Amino acid sequence: MNSKLVWVLPGTRVSTFLFPFYRHYGVVTETGLVLSCSARSGRAVAETFAVFSGGQDWRIEPPLSDLPRWMVLARAYEFADRAYHISDWNCETYLNVCFGLPPRSRQAELTVAAAGLGLIAYAASRLAA
Repeated sequence: MNSKLVWVLPGTRVSTFLFPFYRHYGVVTETGLVLSCSARSGRAVAETFAVFSGGQDWRIEPPLSDLPRWMVLARAYEFADRAYHISDWNCETYLNVCFGLPPRSRQAELTVAAAGLGLIAYAASRLAA
């Protein structure tokens, strides 16, 4: 989606591809920037759509809850200073909390599960050899 052609309402959830299987999530501010939590910034910061998406396509995502947009945005600012952590406080956990949900990241959970299965498969192959 081309951010130059679209005005996105404050409190809207947006995303972009970070890696082939991962999405990076953020929430649009009242000034048309995107507030997102990333390793690059170490916490949630407001960035242009181009910086947020790394110049890649981005998309509007459905809201995660029925919270009013203004409340989502207020929560986004409230939790913006919390330090980034790849599994405990990443863009997905941050957005869940902004929408009033528990701090959970399905992407992080799936990565840990896949890594665990990979280790089990590796160990089994070594035992069988």
